[in-house]
Amino acid sequence: MLVDIYMKRELTKEEQDHLHVLKTQDNLEIRCMDRVFPEEELIRLTEQADCNKMKLPVIICISDDGDFLRKVWDIGLPVITCLGGTEGSEQAGGMMVGHYAVENLCALDREYLETVYCRKNGIPRRIVTTRRLEIRELCPADLDMLMEIYDGNEKTPFFQSFYENREEAEAYLNHYIENVYDFYGYGIWGICLKPSFGNMDADKQGMEEPIIGIMGFTPREDALELGYALHKRFQGQGIVTEAKEALTEYAEQVLDCHNIIIVRADCQ
Repeated sequence: MLVDIYMKRELTKEEQDHLHVLKTQDNLEIRCMDRVFPEEELIRLTEQADCNKMKLPVIICISDDGDFLRKVWDIGLPVITCLGGTEGSEQAGGMMVGHYAVENLCALDREYLETVYCRKNGIPRRIVTTRRLEIRELCPADLDMLMEIYDGNEKTPFFQSFYENREEAEAYLNHYIENVYDFYGYGIWGICLKPSFGNMDADKQGMEEPIIGIMGFTPREDALELGYALHKRFQGQGIVTEAKEALTEYAEQVLDCHNIIIVRADCQ
């Protein structure tokens, strides 16, 4: 992952140290560019954006210069607005560009950078992997299988209903993807079989493995509710148990939640 940083102000010592840690521990290529942004750099970034569409190295731009960020956003690259830094520092043109911002560069980590890149490019983030499974965010291409999964499972308190009208279901799914994951930091995710374990219709969704079920968290008072449903073709194979163990560990280690309520939504 390539991270280009264009700052009008000087970086603090803490920011410099933090970026050094990201470079060495998280294997990130971070370049701090000249504070005066030259137009030829925009040309280079445009070329990088075109290359990126051919799956060349990831690039993200971070700056406290709102005009620069708007130009980079317009050519299709993900951006992060750096709102401040030291006390009294000038903020990025008085407004945020794009959907992501940090108070200073010390707030950056690899997971956050990957999230920004995935959101801008419509890529579902991988949450956890197990021996047989990949659990990832849902994407628009999952709609057909989602409707099959709902139709094939008895309705429960976790899955009271789903939209029978395809247009309404599609609108709901898109809204969920665009809002819930970023707001909570978690949600309902898709369960996928790794290719080596016999996924079905592998080419159906392009580069993403098709889902065979869904599992994830819904916030409850002082707890997270873990609900799930599995396509009937894959029940009785221990898949739900494997996914539950992985996500329970994820909740404890990543979400710092140790109170998990399990809601059964299929008969395995």
